Amino acid sequence: MNIILIGMNHKTAPLEIREKLSLSCWKELDPVSELMKITQVKEAMYLSTCNRVEVLADTTDAACALTNLRSFIFNHGNLSTEEMERCLYVHADQEAVRHLFRVSSSLDSLVMGEPQILGQVKDAYHRAVENKATGMVLNKLLHHAFRVAKRVRTETAIANNAVSVSYAAVELAKKIFGNLQGKTVLLI
Repeated sequence: MNIILIGMNHKTAPLEIREKLSLSCWKELDPVSELMKITQVKEAMYLSTCNRVEVLADTTDAACALTNLRSFIFNHGNLSTEEMERCLYVHADQEAVRHLFRVSSSLDSLVMGEPQILGQVKDAYHRAVENKATGMVLNKLLHHAFRVAKRVRTETAIANNAVSVSYAAVELAKKIFGNLQGKTVLLI
């Protein structure tokens, strides 16, 4: 296996750095097409959310591909080498698969159990499929990740607690202030 996952998330990078890498909204740049121009990349997916930016790739040469993927992130994020090295994580092979499963299942989310991440992973996968950037490896891997995520949600109580940051904030306010009826909230 030569699977690489490289990225940054809410644990490793502050919002302003993650925003620099948020390419999915750019009309003039298609990150998946750009990734597929890297010689050692056979298949690729680009995931960009408010809490993470990740590239998942099946490669012919993991070491060379990693160097080029770092350059891709460095160039498109306008990050200094110091920022990039401080914020990036890299997972290979089984660790990359494990990380993908944790992300898809919302075990690696800011609020564990939030349901949006699975939809975001599915959207990133569909963009990769539309760009003909997936093949046997990523197709099998992503479909398995979707099954794992569904199983986690149905066989555990992960979604029984707060499933969004805003919901968690309201629940915390209730614990601190009691009944919130008639209270005014200022959101900045």
